Amino acid sequence: PYTTLFRSVVADVVFVGAFRRIFVDIDGGDRITVVRPNDGSTIEPGTRVHVHWRDEDAYEIQSPDTHEQEVR
Repeated sequence: PYTTLFRSVVADVVFVGAFRRIFVDIDGGDRITVVRPNDGSTIEPGTRVHVHWRDEDAYEIQSPDTHEQEVR
């Protein structure tokens, strides 16, 4: 049961040894990076895809300039 689903377009694919980084533009305007094993399959930039995942498999990466550090 996937709880997050986005309609998207593949922007770019970068091969990194045993893995691929697939840069995907979500229809809402954001870009995400999908990391997949390099299994020999292909996907071309411009391909329409649905990107989905389970909530427990996701985490947010905060920008360094939005991270507040407590000063004592």
